[in-house]
Amino acid sequence: MWVADFETLLDSEGAANINPTATRDEQLANIRAIYPPDKEHLGALAIEIALRKVAREGQPAGLDGPASAPSG
Repeated sequence: MWVADFETLLDSEGAANINPTATRDEQLANIRAIYPPDKEHLGALAIEIALRKVAREGQPAGLDGPASAPSG
């Protein structure tokens, strides 16, 4: 999802979904410390990442639950 600025990104996605250990204002200050206003003006992109299970030999990989490594 593309949004116009960092405030809209945090408000639409929910700050706790982006970084549950920092407040919305902390996250906004942190991202603005990295990206100056001319970069923020370009907009922001939100992406979702899903963890995948590692397939064991002969089994398909799944999309639900945490990733797990094969036992050695």
